[in-house]
Amino acid sequence: MKRPANVIFKPFQLRLLLFVVFFSYAYTHGQLSKTDSWKTKGDYETAIKQRMNNLLTATPTASHPYDSLLSELYDEYEAQYLNLGNQGKWEEALPIALACEATFIGELPARKEADLVYNIGYIYDKCEQYLHAIDYFHRSIARYEAINDAEEQDVRNGIALAYNNIGVAHANTGYFTQRKESYLKAKALWESIDDVDKSNLISLYGNLLRLYRQYGDKQAAEELITTINLNVDQWIAEDGFASGNKGMETVKPKSFYQVEKHRLNILYTDLISDKAGGLAHLDSLRTHFRHMNGDDQKRFSAYLLTAISHAAAPLVDYDNLAERKQKKQYLDLGMRESIRLGDQYNQMIFHSQLVSYCLDAEHDMETALSHLDHAIRIGGEMDIREFNLLNLYFKKADVLQQLARFSEAEELVLNGISVLLDQPVNQPDVVTIDDFAQRNDIYYVNALNQVAGLYSQSLKSPIFLF
Repeated sequence: MKRPANVIFKPFQLRLLLFVVFFSYAYTHGQLSKTDSWKTKGDYETAIKQRMNNLLTATPTASHPYDSLLSELYDEYEAQYLNLGNQGKWEEALPIALACEATFIGELPARKEADLVYNIGYIYDKCEQYLHAIDYFHRSIARYEAINDAEEQDVRNGIALAYNNIGVAHANTGYFTQRKESYLKAKALWESIDDVDKSNLISLYGNLLRLYRQYGDKQAAEELITTINLNVDQWIAEDGFASGNKGMETVKPKSFYQVEKHRLNILYTDLISDKAGGLAHLDSLRTHFRHMNGDDQKRFSAYLLTAISHAAAPLVDYDNLAERKQKKQYLDLGMRESIRLGDQYNQMIFHSQLVSYCLDAEHDMETALSHLDHAIRIGGEMDIREFNLLNLYFKKADVLQQLARFSEAEELVLNGISVLLDQPVNQPDVVTIDDFAQRNDIYYVNALNQVAGLYSQSLKSPIFLF
C-alpha cells in the first residue's frame, strides 16, 4: 500500500504502500506544483543561514555550546517538515528538508545527518519522484553504514528501512530485480535484530509476498506465508508490534495485525487458486475488521477491499452456476464496502473487475461499458495510477470495437497513448521503446499488448480501426 509503518520518518518507521494487486506507478518527471504562498528551498536556505549567522554572534554557554544550539535550530526546521508531512503536504515539506540538507549537512552529528538524508528520500517518494527517492535512500544507507562500520551505534534498523523503501519505490519503477534484492537485504537485516519491531517485519513480508504473487513464485510465497503463520499470533500475544506514536501516523489497533495476517494469506490462496481457503480467511478478516472503530475502518479500508478482491479472484468457473453467482456476490460486496468506506480508488478497481465479470461470465457488453464509464469517471476525479487509466481506455476500446463502434474505439486508443506520452497524439505508432525508459512494469506491457490486439482484430475486420 508498504513500508513498515506506525511512524513516518527516520528514526521513525515507514509507510505501507497499499499495492492492491494493481499498484505499480511509474516514475513521473512532472514538477511539483507551487502556490505563491509557498516558500522555495532558496527562501528557507536564506532564513536558516541568517539564523546560523546570528548564532555565531551569540555567546555560547557551557550548557548550550554552539553545536548544541545548531542542533536545536535544525530540530526546529525538522519539526516543520515533519508537521507538514503529517498533514499530507509533502510538496511543501520538500523545500524545507532540501534547505536543511544544503545548510546543516557537515554541522550535525552523523546519525542526525543520515536521518535527514533518509527523510528527503521519503518525502520524494511521497511526491512520486521515485528515482530521486531511491537516490537519497542509497545515500542514507552509505551514511548509516559508515556509522555502523565505526561501531558507534547499531544502525541496522535504519539501513533496513532504507532498503525496504527502495524496494517499494522500485515497485513503482518496475525494476523487478532491484526490488527483490532490496527487500531481501532488508529481511536479512531485520531478522538479525533480536528486538526488532515486528511491525517492520510483517510489512516487509507483505511487500515480498505481493512481489512473489505478481510474478508467480509459488515456492517462495509458500515459504514466506509459512513463516508469517508461525509467528504473527505469537507476536501479537507478546505485544511485539510498536505501540508508541513516534512520528506522524497514529497507532494501529491490535486487530489490524490480525486483519493483515489474513489478508496476506488471501494473497497466497489467490496465487495457488485455493478458493475455499481464501474465502475462509476472508470471513476471519471481516470479523477482525469489524472490531475496528469507524475511523480505523476508513483508514485501513484497502486492507478489507483488496482481501475481498483477491478472495474472489480464483472464482472463475463460470460454467458452474453456484460459483458464478458467488463471484458476483463478492464483487458486489466489495463495491458496497468501498462506497461505505469512501474509498474511490477501490471503487474503480471493483468497477474494473465487474467489467471482466460482465464480459466473461454474462457476455453483457453494455453493462461492461457502464462499469468502464464509471471507472474512467473516477480516473478523471482522482489519481488512479497512469497504468490503470491506460488499461481502462484500451479495455473500453476493445469492447467498442467488438460492438463495431470503430471511430469511438480509435479515439480511446489515442487518448490512452496521449496519457502515456503526456502529449496529444494522432497515431498510435508514435510510441517508441524510449517511452518505456522509466516504465518497466508488467502493467504497461499488458496495456500495449491490448493495443496490439486491437490492431490485430482491426486487420481481420472488414472495416479497419485505423
